[in-house]
Amino acid sequence: KLIFKPAKTGSAYKSKEEEKATEEKVSGYNDPSNDKKKKRKPKKEGGVQIVVEKIDDGKLRVRAFRCEMDEDTIIKEMSEEAIISNLKKAMNAWKKQQTA
Repeated sequence: KLIFKPAKTGSAYKSKEEEKATEEKVSGYNDPSNDKKKKRKPKKEGGVQIVVEKIDDGKLRVRAFRCEMDEDTIIKEMSEEAIISNLKKAMNAWKKQQTA
């Protein structure tokens, strides 16, 4: 299972109110109205679960599933291409090792 780490991009940026609260906290100013605000859960940036199965004819089948995603997680095409490329390299190395 490959889980992406949270990044400070896209929807992971702090809102104006969150930035203000952080600044006030650092400066020592404490506004009682800020105590009532909910803390935001860490955003799930998504991941890929890779499953390798041996099928009836003895061949292997590799499947990838999305996981650890929030409803508004942004899917980045470059990440997908990197995962597929690295997975192909790893599979080719594994196949080569099996025949050696």
